[in-house]
Amino acid sequence: MKKELQKEYSHYVSINNDPYSKAVIRAGERVMTLLDEGKTPEEAEKGLNGDGLTGYMAGAAINAVVHFHERGKEIKEWWNAKYGVKNAKGVVNPAIITIRNKASK
Repeated sequence: MKKELQKEYSHYVSINNDPYSKAVIRAGERVMTLLDEGKTPEEAEKGLNGDGLTGYMAGAAINAVVHFHERGKEIKEWWNAKYGVKNAKGVVNPAIITIRNKASK
């Protein structure tokens, strides 16, 4: 956690108190803990497991990690590259998909 953002993080947690948001926060905190333990972004991503997150929720959890954690830039670069958008300005939302059929090739 970036020390200068601890107060902002406390506020973030306090205003996101519904079950959906709490699941996102728990997952983000697990990812941050794994990063603190020295795990790679790929290993830390496993922290998203356990709450039945949707793709949007996983993206929201990673977005919080990117903003609040000291290794945020590192995980953002890895995450975005994983979803094929290396130079994204924000965090890629994995819920966005491209549907193709034979005619659209």
